[in-house]
Amino acid sequence: MKDVLIISSLLIAIQFANSYLRYLPFSRGMNRDETRRLWKSWIICGIICYLIIITIFMNSGISAINYKLILLVNWIPPFIISMKVVPRSKWQYFLVLGMTLIWTLIIHSLTAFIDAILIEWELKHLLFLVHSTIYLSILILLLPIERRIFIGLLPDKNFFENQPYGRYIVFLPFIVTSSVLILWIDGEMFHSWQERISRMYLPFTFFLFYRYVLTANLQILNQRREIRLNQRLKEQLESLKEFNLILQRNQEQVRILRHDMRHNYRLIYAMLEDGKIAEVLDHIKVQDRLLDSTSVKIFCHAPLVNAALSIYLNRAEDLGIRISHKINLPRDLRVDESDFAILISNLLENAIHASLNQSIDRREIKITIEHIETQYVLEVTNLFDFEVQFDSNGYPITDEDGHGIGMASLKNFVTKYNAQLDFSHESNIVRIMIYWEDF
Repeated sequence: MKDVLIISSLLIAIQFANSYLRYLPFSRGMNRDETRRLWKSWIICGIICYLIIITIFMNSGISAINYKLILLVNWIPPFIISMKVVPRSKWQYFLVLGMTLIWTLIIHSLTAFIDAILIEWELKHLLFLVHSTIYLSILILLLPIERRIFIGLLPDKNFFENQPYGRYIVFLPFIVTSSVLILWIDGEMFHSWQERISRMYLPFTFFLFYRYVLTANLQILNQRREIRLNQRLKEQLESLKEFNLILQRNQEQVRILRHDMRHNYRLIYAMLEDGKIAEVLDHIKVQDRLLDSTSVKIFCHAPLVNAALSIYLNRAEDLGIRISHKINLPRDLRVDESDFAILISNLLENAIHASLNQSIDRREIKITIEHIETQYVLEVTNLFDFEVQFDSNGYPITDEDGHGIGMASLKNFVTKYNAQLDFSHESNIVRIMIYWEDF
């Protein structure tokens, strides 16, 4: 009974140690509440598993097959708990699970070498106790190395979404270890030296291979980030140039009005002397409209967003498209201003392009941006009397070259800010609404 309790305790300690390894890759992205709930759930799970292991050993005895099966399946309950308590990408979880499996096989192989020495010391009757003790001791002794390896284990989440080979790599650890596990699950605790060495070589080689792939992928992602950054800077520069042209055009109009101001005053004075009050009022209204046309509208306090709105709304008006807007943004824009400006630019550009396919009297665009505390809503609508094709994810698709970039920008924004997206085409009105929260 004493051996049963001690070995069961050691197996639960091993369960916690392996769970801790699987926790490390996610630890930096977890808040205090998630961490507290996770450890509380693990403790409850550990107590239940401890009682189950004791029951198995009491009823079936401590044998090699029982011992190995418990080691093989005792990771399942805490792993399921982790996925429920700390929801993350399933691909990330399975990759962490596979790499943990690789690492535990390396530790088991190291332990097996020490087991071979114990046979010579005639301690075979204590092998289950000593094996679990040595295994746990190695895990603890290697903790500094394990922390360094597992904290940086996960690649960027886009690795699984954007890389064609990202999801395939998730299954490689299971493929590599499957043949080893098939040979390992038997009724024997001792295997030949050749088996021990091969069991050590395979996972260790894959571990090095994975680190190389991860490093290479990181370099590729950094290169792509630099390309996107350069493209973003180029777009911002083009936007600022166009915004500067708008300012120059308005300044030229102001200069002309100032030049004509004295003439207008003399004309008004002359009409007043002749008692032409109605003509004076009409003339003042005309001058007032001209003055309004020279003003640069300030939509918000974010320079890049304001420039994007000014450029595309002015462009739409020049093309004879009716515009209505309602912009309500805070002074401190907490989303990335470049992301937001690029999104608005692409959505308005797509709306303008669609409107130009309409007859003159059917060209209209409405844009609304609302902000309430941490909540943002962006809505763009335009008239469109033709059929719109949508893909399986609800995004509109087009066969025209150069008009899918806006959708790519939208997808990136939705992913980055975990936004809710609603596309619709009803009663000849295309509506896109994006909602997200910024904490």
